[in-house]
Amino acid sequence: MNTKTDLERAFEALRAKQELYNGYWEYYRGEHPLVYSTERLREVFRGGGSGVERAAA
Repeated sequence: MNTKTDLERAFEALRAKQELYNGYWEYYRGEHPLVYSTERLREVFRGGGSGVERAAA
């Protein structure tokens, strides 16, 4: 006979899905693995530069 309460079963079900949900939250926060073809693209999209060089006036 199963003596677990509904709350205990619900908590265990959520705990089992925690890793999956953590992955979704990481994507939501912008923490996802991105693969770039060149180092320059990686710098631009990671905030290492604007990608546009301004000419001196």
